[in-house]
Amino acid sequence: MAGGGSPRAAASVWLAGYQAARTRFPPRPAGADWPATTQARGQVLEQLAGAVADQRRAGGIESRLDWLEDREGDSWQRRWLASGADAAGPGGWRCPASG
Repeated sequence: MAGGGSPRAAASVWLAGYQAARTRFPPRPAGADWPATTQARGQVLEQLAGAVADQRRAGGIESRLDWLEDREGDSWQRRWLASGADAAGPGGWRCPASG
């Protein structure tokens, strides 16, 4: 066999290295908030205005922010989580009607 070692031995060496790296560098805990999720509504709209050229889509963003403002939470992310939309997943949640 070329390379001088068995596939099992190579996998064992790789696994040992992987486990050592995971022990030395554990994953960071997921953040509860990101700086952008705590911005005021005006800041959010200003940031998104450059990304949305279509006025109809911009109105849709405003209606979604209206909807989120009615939810519990002190950030956009916490309001989203409180709404249940995240837990429902993409197949179980539909955007609320505009207007």
